[in-house]
Amino acid sequence: MKKKLFTLSAVLLLLGLGMTSRASGQDCAIPSTFYRFVVSPYDGGHLLTGYYPEGPANGYSWDGGLVNPGSAWLGIYFHPNNGNVPDPASGLVPLYRWTVIQNGWRTHYYYSTYYTQQPSDRYFNGIAGYVFPPWQTSYQGVGLRPLAIWYSSLYGFWYGYDSVPAGGAGQEQPPHWSYNYQGVIAQLPPAVWDYQFPPSPSTGPPIGTSGWTVCFSQPEGGGGGGGCDPPQSTVSACQHSDGWWDFDLCECQH
Repeated sequence: MKKKLFTLSAVLLLLGLGMTSRASGQDCAIPSTFYRFVVSPYDGGHLLTGYYPEGPANGYSWDGGLVNPGSAWLGIYFHPNNGNVPDPASGLVPLYRWTVIQNGWRTHYYYSTYYTQQPSDRYFNGIAGYVFPPWQTSYQGVGLRPLAIWYSSLYGFWYGYDSVPAGGAGQEQPPHWSYNYQGVIAQLPPAVWDYQFPPSPSTGPPIGTSGWTVCFSQPEGGGGGGGCDPPQSTVSACQHSDGWWDFDLCECQH
């Protein structure tokens, strides 16, 4: 368990450094490919991550990932891991991740845009990245793709693209008949950067040239000292990622 918790922390740090750039005091990000891995071909379980090496490092097999039909890979935004939050106008929200140890031995993963009390067999991993909420179907006039959650008592949680509108024909189907559709947990943008197969130059397309660029900055009311008044959700997200909120610098410290 400690290995998986450490792995996600390391992933967020690496992607915070590698997937964002600083411009005018802001950290700006573009969507990176959201990979899907099979935990076990026999016992089920699926991991979603934007950092490809996390799957092989845990012995998981890549199953081809989340692909927007007839378009491109689906993506996720990585935050700079310093307490900065996305531009509120974008609509982006955190996607939280829990490791589930079902019946004491089966490992799978649970994702939600809500940080709520979970059953005792779920272990909080942190923020996997930022996504659009289930009810936001477009960004700057371009359609998003719903991410659906399915559950099987035999194999745990599974995630795939949903139809547009959600719940209709055109859903990606889970790998076993025992999965039951649970609804939409998020809306995903197309990926414009890929960790496994980065474009040339290896740093990816210049930040700011993509229409999907979203900048992260200190929450409104920041600036240090007594003027720092971040939303409670920002402080909570910092604490949930094993950090503490520095009200003097008005940022999350780790």
